[in-house]
Amino acid sequence: KSLFVEIVLLVNDIKITSTSSLLNKVYCETCHQLICRDCTISQRHQNHKYKLVTECYPDHHQEIETNLTRLKRKVADINTALTNLITREREITKQGEDVKK
Repeated sequence: KSLFVEIVLLVNDIKITSTSSLLNKVYCETCHQLICRDCTISQRHQNHKYKLVTECYPDHHQEIETNLTRLKRKVADINTALTNLITREREITKQGEDVKK
């Protein structure tokens, strides 16, 4: 899996439930969902593992920052490769024109 796909999957994996009008301040680690405190006692999230969003934010934030840094490096590498390909294409085109002469 590419790093970009991994980040997209990570972001898409964090769902927000809207079953209640309360603020979603709890992160269900089992379902990977932001939920309200009332939802923690619901049957849907029974026996799940939870953390307050303020507690899990640093871990997730650091993971995203690390992945973003890796992604930026990959983008830079791709841009360098693209520049090299464009330069090489121009050289080959020029050589082809010279051969025609």
